[in-house]
Amino acid sequence: MVEVLEKGNLFVLYRPKVDSGADSVQRLYLLLASESRFRLFIVGANALPADESRSEPDARHWALVRAVSDDAGEIASILRGGEYETETEGTRHLPPAAPVGEGRYALAKFDDDAQLVFELDRFEEGGLTREIRLERKGFLIVAVRNPEVDVEGFPDSEPGYPEGLRRLFRGRRWIGAVHPGLLNHAGAQLALIRGFEVDPSESGLDEVEDRRLEEFVDLDLPRGALDTGEAPDQDEFDRRHHAPLPGGFPEGSRSGGRAAAKSSDAASAISSLLAGLSFPASREEVLEAARDNRDRLDDAGPALERLEALPDGEY
Repeated sequence: MVEVLEKGNLFVLYRPKVDSGADSVQRLYLLLASESRFRLFIVGANALPADESRSEPDARHWALVRAVSDDAGEIASILRGGEYETETEGTRHLPPAAPVGEGRYALAKFDDDAQLVFELDRFEEGGLTREIRLERKGFLIVAVRNPEVDVEGFPDSEPGYPEGLRRLFRGRRWIGAVHPGLLNHAGAQLALIRGFEVDPSESGLDEVEDRRLEEFVDLDLPRGALDTGEAPDQDEFDRRHHAPLPGGFPEGSRSGGRAAAKSSDAASAISSLLAGLSFPASREEVLEAARDNRDRLDDAGPALERLEALPDGEY
């Protein structure tokens, strides 16, 4: 028995790596637009899960609720690019995001699991869409991490759940996103797992109006990937959005009252740079780990600057 929890429009976007070519993916986003709010997710590994056994690593990927808002302008401020200053590299240009798929989604409940079902109305298969494992139809089981329980490989994150939502976990590490309120808090961590096919009429997708991204978000973004499945030319990114970014941080934005500065020198950014490092560690080992992990951030410059300022010693 399928219970449709919510439905709306879904947009898949990516941001190319800074100065690394438009076909080099730095961030993969899923934007869900329902009647009442926008939710922006960052997808780990810059690709959707592979269609493999659930025991295989590529069959499940983490995701982060980057922003939740009823203000389209707040979402636009994250997706647009801009320029910012760094002490070591001068003026840098953060490319804007670009859509690679537009369509409809439904969040449906199956027993204790919740599955994100989507169908893209604007989508073409190509090198870029194959790289991020995007297909016209998708079925993803969504599980939510209990922020009070340590999960190996997941950094500390506090979505600020009210007591009513915290009680849903009952000590478990993961629960299905059968209560959509769990997805309404920036900082919530998710696991995306390949699901099973659901008929569009059963999921309610057929009842969702087909709408375009620009109907929600007032942004001039490269759209070539929607027509070809390939990354737009680098020039399509370079000539857009050169206004100064607020605060100098490419992804600094407040969502749900909580900061999500994934590209800043904030503790969360430094934690990303030091992922996998065992402590105690020397300054040289800290810097080596940070440089190896710099692709985890849209711009690692500010966080690297703070680490490079560390004196010699053991940490």
